[in-house]
Amino acid sequence: MLSADQRVLAAVLALAAAGAVAQTPVTVDADGTARIQCGVIALSAILSEESKAIVRRARPTEGPGAAPQPKLEDMAELRRRMNETLQPNVAHMRELFPVDVEETTIDGISVAIVTPKGGVPARNQNRLMLNAPGGGFRTGIRANGLLISIPVAAVGQYRVVSLLYRQGPEHRFPAATEDFTTVYKAMLKRYKAPNIGLVGCSAGGSLVAQSVAHFQQAGLPRPGVLGIYCAGADARFMAGDSAAFAALATGVAVAMPPGPAYLDNVNGDDLAVNPSVDLKVMAQFPPTLFASGTRDFAMSAAAYGHRRLLRSGVASDLLIFDGLGHGFMTNPDYPESRELYEIAAKFYDKPLGH
Repeated sequence: MLSADQRVLAAVLALAAAGAVAQTPVTVDADGTARIQCGVIALSAILSEESKAIVRRARPTEGPGAAPQPKLEDMAELRRRMNETLQPNVAHMRELFPVDVEETTIDGISVAIVTPKGGVPARNQNRLMLNAPGGGFRTGIRANGLLISIPVAAVGQYRVVSLLYRQGPEHRFPAATEDFTTVYKAMLKRYKAPNIGLVGCSAGGSLVAQSVAHFQQAGLPRPGVLGIYCAGADARFMAGDSAAFAALATGVAVAMPPGPAYLDNVNGDDLAVNPSVDLKVMAQFPPTLFASGTRDFAMSAAAYGHRRLLRSGVASDLLIFDGLGHGFMTNPDYPESRELYEIAAKFYDKPLGH
């Protein structure tokens, strides 16, 4: 016999997951696990027509017709191939959003300096955005960073520094945080902390939050603004209901946290791993923009991070784009991605110092 709350949950899940199929069988276990049979999730009616066409053209990641996935033991070679495969995407992004990209190093860490074509305008000369690429703390490659950094630079008219950081399986936490902090310290010699913004997608978004918590521990001044895409304010960006819903909607199940080697044996209560555990830590964050999609496994984490910041008294916005999945903002052909670029540029402009 289901309790009243379980009957309500079953009814809600039936409506949400069934789509065009009426009276989808839903059962709820004693521990609260909902089991959905024959569920259908139709393509979102809110999604733009251009984006619907892109979603329909996408190849599945599993099953018949799936795109081949690289299986290499050599991580360096895997990253090289992935970066090479994404070069047409980077070139396309640069066609739409013209920028200059300079490869260099900062205190021994490989970085790309991205500037809008024609140079940074006078009003932004004393401002900077730092980017951490995504990749599950495993495949954080240059292309991933550029696909986020290019529209930030072009639309916001900022100078953006995108770095490569140490990751698993070769390295363990807090190697990436240490590398991000090294670059941040170097930039503090040239820019005031309130004039520096941090932006990252997926693992890069988690790293941004972890780094801000580490700055507090290290006595470093807080940056002026954060952009966290497809992640929350900690390492738990595959927790919550959205991981299950994303699996239903995309056919891709998420069985374990990204970069398990990098995060092996971390303490979940460590504030440098999961800053959102402590509201006092969150209260020292700068204004933060979260962006995710309803088919993103990290949507729950983004919503949770947003809520924790608001509860801590920190200004925060949360953008949820219906029908889109993890990392959708790396594809500029989605009108929703271009909408995010514009909203984000306005968000960053307000709190950043001059």
